[in-house]
Amino acid sequence: MQIITLFETLVIFFVTLYLLEHYSAKDVKLYVKILVFIPWFGTFLQIVLVPLDVFYTMKIREAQAAGQNPSEYQASYDTMILIWEIVYWATFGFTWVILPVLQEYVDAGDFTPRERIKKSIKVNLIIYGAMAALGVLFVGYMALSGKAGFHGIIEFFITFANCFGIFLIIICLGFGLVYIPKRLFQQTDKEVNLRFYHYQASLIDEQKGNSQFELEELIKLVHLLSQRPAISIEHKTLLSQILRGVPDVVVEAALQGLSNTNHIIAKDYGALNHNKIVNLNKQVKKKVLELRRIENKWEITLQHAFFLEDIMESQHSIDWRIRSAFYIERKGKFGRLIDSLEWVWYVKLEQIFYFVVGIAFVIFSIGVFLAETFTFDNSHFFNVLSFLESGNGFYKSQIFCLLPLCYISLCVYSALFNMKLAGLYGLYPHHQTDAASLVFASINFSRVSSPMVFNFLQMLKLKGTAFNQVMGEVDFAFSFTTYFPLFLIFLIFCNAFDIYGRMLGWLGLNSFKFDEEFTDERLEEGKKLIYRARNNKERSVLTLNTTNFKHYQTYSARKGKLADYYSFDMESRGGSGRYNNSGVSTNYSTERSYMKKSDTTEKTALKVLDKKSMKSKV
Repeated sequence: MQIITLFETLVIFFVTLYLLEHYSAKDVKLYVKILVFIPWFGTFLQIVLVPLDVFYTMKIREAQAAGQNPSEYQASYDTMILIWEIVYWATFGFTWVILPVLQEYVDAGDFTPRERIKKSIKVNLIIYGAMAALGVLFVGYMALSGKAGFHGIIEFFITFANCFGIFLIIICLGFGLVYIPKRLFQQTDKEVNLRFYHYQASLIDEQKGNSQFELEELIKLVHLLSQRPAISIEHKTLLSQILRGVPDVVVEAALQGLSNTNHIIAKDYGALNHNKIVNLNKQVKKKVLELRRIENKWEITLQHAFFLEDIMESQHSIDWRIRSAFYIERKGKFGRLIDSLEWVWYVKLEQIFYFVVGIAFVIFSIGVFLAETFTFDNSHFFNVLSFLESGNGFYKSQIFCLLPLCYISLCVYSALFNMKLAGLYGLYPHHQTDAASLVFASINFSRVSSPMVFNFLQMLKLKGTAFNQVMGEVDFAFSFTTYFPLFLIFLIFCNAFDIYGRMLGWLGLNSFKFDEEFTDERLEEGKKLIYRARNNKERSVLTLNTTNFKHYQTYSARKGKLADYYSFDMESRGGSGRYNNSGVSTNYSTERSYMKKSDTTEKTALKVLDKKSMKSKV
């Protein structure tokens, strides 16, 4: 028993480390990562604690029903109460005190740590003051009900956090229960996948142009403000510090396009003060980060699009291998076997796998939906999870608690991972998430973790657990947590018919826009962009080395992964192919001009590629 629990805890530990490393940007400070890791780990650890709690509770109930002394399990039950108190209150403190202060600190545009701390505390005091004003009403209710003592106040805070968490959970489940099976079924159609990447390429290209323009306009404004004749030395130094946070090539490209309009805007900006400069610094930092994310998203989109094209072109390969200008074939008998197995997986088996898993997840979604929406039903007829009460085995508790709870967690956290708040905060993979967004995500994870356990135990209709002893209950909260899940019916209906994403668009929690009703203009434009990008990259491969491909890497064995290829491609454009300290690619000034190659050159390169492909087949 202890070995299984220890193993599960280690899995949670390393999964948390991986997620934090995968999402956090390279420039995120170590202290931020540590303060984010602690609540992430505590949040995911609660999934492991629930089966143990259920097991000990059932064992004690069984012993009491048989008239026996439950002392064998009572000590473990008391230990579970202590563990729940530590995990819950640590998570509560991080969620409502530490992380909000940290978020405002790392997100501030101020130039010194002292100024950031002062601003963070000031902002949070305002928020806490507003919450305290609302809390007075509930304290009045507690006084009328005779529960205005210390324990009553603690119970009120727990109930408030629990109700807010249940609200988030139901909203997220309305997204995840539909999104996950739907996304798996979409993976079975490679043509639709490729069309989506065509659409995405057009959209990203437009976003990149807008982001570059907005960043350039901010740079021009900061530069012109710093050139004012009567500007103080302090303000000039701060404005120069803002520009030092932007790559030199971006600043140079922006200043080459100064116009009369920019001078008029700078002139009408008004008198400079410290707060205005702080706001400018925050805006510039956000735009640099946004541009970096868009560039990364563009590269990832190209990787997946190229890979899908190669898979579709290799479907009828007679030697069972993926053919591509980016793909290095392995050597030797085992290398050929691995290449063939890889071809079999991506061409023959992958779609079947996604379809089977999709069916299984549809069944899970239906089960969770019934359990959620009929928590008020005491007959247990609609509750597919209530059969756990009929057994008490440790392994049964592990399997039949972990499976549904893990799926519920997957649905809830997939929604939170996809949540983007007004374009300001959100989780972005491949090291593209800034410190403020990591803290924002950590706050949301922590807010739903304990309410999700409460909601799961409520679906099981299991009371008297160690978790219940810590959480307690308030009368008005019971009605909310019991009947609010009925709202899930409406949310699932909306998401199933693509209404849900539009309703929650202001949260950025959109259902995956993955259907065949893309605009033709977007599709055609994206198709041309990917076609041109592929030609440029294939031409770069031939230019760099047309005879020996072992000196550089392109596709790795993993799906859609271009390893070191982009560094060579950037060098062929005249840049270093690396990211500087600000994270924006250093080939910024030459990128747009490089893309304007003539069609004649592209056709010539394609002829060379065709000849080489024919030789390789022979």
